[in-house]
Amino acid sequence: MTLDNVLTELNVIRSRLNSLLDEEGRRAVLNAIDELKRQRPIPHHKPKKKLKKRPASPWRLVIPPGNPLRFTSTKASQDLRHSFALDIACQIDQPQNGRITGEHNIAIRLWTSDATLYFRDAYDAARIPLDVEANGGQRVMLRFHFDHANAGQPGPKHHLQIGGTQHVGEFFWFPENIRVPRFCHHPLSLLMACEFVVRTFYPEAHVELEKEPTWRGAIATAQHTYLPAYYELQGINLNTSDIDKSLLGKLWNAG
Repeated sequence: MTLDNVLTELNVIRSRLNSLLDEEGRRAVLNAIDELKRQRPIPHHKPKKKLKKRPASPWRLVIPPGNPLRFTSTKASQDLRHSFALDIACQIDQPQNGRITGEHNIAIRLWTSDATLYFRDAYDAARIPLDVEANGGQRVMLRFHFDHANAGQPGPKHHLQIGGTQHVGEFFWFPENIRVPRFCHHPLSLLMACEFVVRTFYPEAHVELEKEPTWRGAIATAQHTYLPAYYELQGINLNTSDIDKSLLGKLWNAG
C-alpha cells in the first residue's frame, strides 16, 4: 500500500462516513490526511545532474487515542440493547510487499453514557459515577484491538485481543495486566476496521454504503494489500477475484 493508497483510503472514510462521524472524528481524519501529506518526499527541481533515485521513506499512519476517529452514538436495537459511542485509534506502519514488518495496531473502544449500564452497584466503587461524570459522563464498556505480534511475543502473529492499554478517563474494568488470549485474526487496514464497525453498529447505513463503488474499490485495495501475505502463511494462494469483494461481506451471516 503506497502513500497515495492510504491517502485515498482516508479520503474515502472522510467522504463516505461523514454522516457517521462526529466533529472529533471528522477532525481526526483531516489531521491524519494532513500528516500523511507532510510525509511526502520534497521534489527536487531541475537537478544539475541525474541523481540516483532514492527509495521513498515509508509512511506511518497515527490516529492517537486522545484524538480518535469517533463515530456518532448508535441507536439501541435488538442486538445492541444500548446506545454506544465508538472510536478508533491506530498506529500503522507501511507494509513491505504486503507483509507487516513494523507496528500495526488498530484499537476500538465502546463507550456508554447510560449509568444503568456503566455502573454496577454490586461490583463498582461508589465513587465511579462521580468520576465518570467528571470525565465527560461516559465509561468504556469494551476495548479490543487488531494487532501484529512483537518479536518473541507468544500467540498468533496477527491477532485480536481484548483489553490492552488503559487511558485516562476510560474506567474500563478489564485489568491491563491480563494480556492473553490472543485470537487468530487476519490483518486489517483502517478502512477495513471501519467497515467492521459500520456493518456491526450501523447496519442501516451499511446497506447503502456497500453499494458505493468508491467504497468497494477502496476495500478491495486494502484486501489486496493485507490478505495475500496472511494466507500465504497458511499455504493458501488467493486468486485476484477472491479478494475483490469484501471478505467481511462474504463471511457475514445473511440469516
